Amino acid sequence: RATRRRAIGALAPVIATLCVAPAFAADSAARAQWRAANAEIDSILAQWDEIKGGGDGIRRRLGTVGTESPLFQIDKACSKLINEAEDPVAFGEAMEEFVLGLGRVDSMAYSSNFAGGSGKPSENSAATYIGRSKKELEALKKDVARMNAALGG
Repeated sequence: RATRRRAIGALAPVIATLCVAPAFAADSAARAQWRAANAEIDSILAQWDEIKGGGDGIRRRLGTVGTESPLFQIDKACSKLINEAEDPVAFGEAMEEFVLGLGRVDSMAYSSNFAGGSGKPSENSAATYIGRSKKELEALKKDVARMNAALGG
């Protein structure tokens, strides 16, 4: 019996590592996705005028059309990062604003697909909605900075 207890005691750290490792792997994947999403936002802004496909091209880069963008399902990755954040409350609050802001960027880009045809052309054109989408994305950078500060390390 004493030998069995020692054997179990010796295995305890190994078992604990195996049980905890998947949680850390998930957190690392979420953090990697967040870093890639940060870079993608910067890239979208830098390449804004070269993005092909109008509103849907922007939406593809935002991860709201298709699954290739690092921003695809970024809300789920960010939810996993709350527990990793140095200031989880500030991170969660900034994340809420980020998700809402990303929705506004997407909404303006989506609206550009249907703009024109009625109303004032200067206010209801694809270019106007794409411009609004860019302004929303620029504003989103403030939420990204707040999230990064709250995430720390």
